[in-house]
Amino acid sequence: MKAVRNFLFSGLNKEFLIFLFFLALSGAFWLMMTLNETMEREYKIPMRLVGTPRNAVITGDLPDTVRITVRDKGFTLITYAFRPLNFKFNNYADETEGQGMIPVADVQKQILSQLYGSSKLLQVKPGKFDFYFTYGASKKVPVVFRGKITTSKSYYLAHTEFFPSTVTVYANKRQLDEVKAVEIVPFYYRNLQDTIRENVRIKKIRGVKVMPDMVRLAVYPDIANSRCSGSIGMRNWSCASSYPAGTRGSDSIVVTVKFTKYSVPTLGLSPFIFTLSSLLVCGSISIVTLLRRMTLSFSFTS
Repeated sequence: MKAVRNFLFSGLNKEFLIFLFFLALSGAFWLMMTLNETMEREYKIPMRLVGTPRNAVITGDLPDTVRITVRDKGFTLITYAFRPLNFKFNNYADETEGQGMIPVADVQKQILSQLYGSSKLLQVKPGKFDFYFTYGASKKVPVVFRGKITTSKSYYLAHTEFFPSTVTVYANKRQLDEVKAVEIVPFYYRNLQDTIRENVRIKKIRGVKVMPDMVRLAVYPDIANSRCSGSIGMRNWSCASSYPAGTRGSDSIVVTVKFTKYSVPTLGLSPFIFTLSSLLVCGSISIVTLLRRMTLSFSFTS
């Protein structure tokens, strides 16, 4: 302890302590001079809508914060701690329109009641204070895509899908009649190759409440210009043949193949017609029975 005291009060350190003392003194003097000057300062005050009926659905909220600019001496400005501004629903709600408007003068009145007489209110933002509501009026509307998706060179965009595909919107009667669909917040994706699934938000509409306000977007790409080949047993296909009675092996038979028992949706196959020439009919075996014992080879480009 004695060593520390000797170190602090040695000749060199004594000068340093004196320097720190006068530095702090000059800083305090500068601060007092600054706070004694007239200046402007911005404040944020919470804003609330109170007394909302239980059966009312607020579809467009009031701004949650009022920003004000006040001018006064610095000593006065640092003492402000504003209380939230409260406005009663019934005083401003228009039941017919489903909308409420709070005049700027009413907002200023509550602010001025918290200011000292020497302070001057210079600005109030935003300049409009309104809210929207409904007493349960709603309907379901589809969700539509907004944005741009590009695929890689060998792919194309097959389709997009939303889960859920419809949402419930709440609004006053006039707005409810106008809303036919809702869009998502613009979605952008480049060089798509694989299926993607993303949560996306619904684009906000002033005065309209959307539930849910987020949906899941699924985007499905597919391969472009792909060539496929292979063989499938004909017993899996439904065959309808057109031939005259007593057909012989040297005759041609037109057969229509329809995919009823066997489906390959990923290949995109559809019913087609082909011709069998020089078909040998053996004994009592029917044409259809014989066809079902064959194997169909296929090759196509999608």
